[in-house]
Amino acid sequence: MLAGPDAAQALALDAKALSGLKREAHANPAQALAKAAGQFEAMFLQMVLKQMRETLPRDGPLDSDAMRTYTSMFDQQIALALMVVAGGGVILAAAASNTILQTVVSDDLRGRVAGFYTLAFLGVAPLGNLAAGALAQYAGAPTTFLVNGLACAAAGTWFLRQLPALRAAIRPVYVKLGLVPADE
Repeated sequence: MLAGPDAAQALALDAKALSGLKREAHANPAQALAKAAGQFEAMFLQMVLKQMRETLPRDGPLDSDAMRTYTSMFDQQIALALMVVAGGGVILAAAASNTILQTVVSDDLRGRVAGFYTLAFLGVAPLGNLAAGALAQYAGAPTTFLVNGLACAAAGTWFLRQLPALRAAIRPVYVKLGLVPADE
């Protein structure tokens, strides 16, 4: 993905940046693929921001073509910044989960647990997408975003409250594996 000055200066919607990305694809396909994926993510986030702005009323002194152009450009920059944060968060969560799975699960069960983990991590997402699509068709996209946000906040709160019990349950396993000292 794009990071740093590259991300802030070169969006694929810019013809010059797009031709540069095409040249790079010939020279270094792997790096160009990562940049193209980052560009796609940024464009997707920009579309989400645009849809969110369309739910706001359009009247008053700030409703003008110039203001809409400014907010579109602002959304583009916000999308580029969010791309780095959101992508990094997903990578961090996946790497941490996989590391815990590899260190805690015994060798004879690791394949089964990894299969279940993959099913839970990747296989459930299409079901959530189906449910969100059905809700959006029935109640509208803004309501669906609100319900999904509230569900994420509730799940995060529940997990935060369960964290002490989870720490207490996993600590003996970590001590047994030598990952943490016995006395703390």
